[in-house]
Amino acid sequence: MKFLNSTVASVGVSGVLAAIGFVAEAPSQTIDVVNKIRLLGTGVPLLAVVLEIVGVGLIWNLREGKMNRN
Repeated sequence: MKFLNSTVASVGVSGVLAAIGFVAEAPSQTIDVVNKIRLLGTGVPLLAVVLEIVGVGLIWNLREGKMNRN
């Protein structure tokens, strides 16, 4: 399972980089590509945190009524 996860992650990262215009053979990347990589660097963790907050809110629905039950 470990190798499957790393393979899926590698394919996903490669696909995202290709979608934003990253060219591996280029001596340097364009400003547009660099800006998109920076956006991914902040956008992906932000999206992960939002999904985590929503998931925790839906899974562990800790309303006052549930908390007061003993």
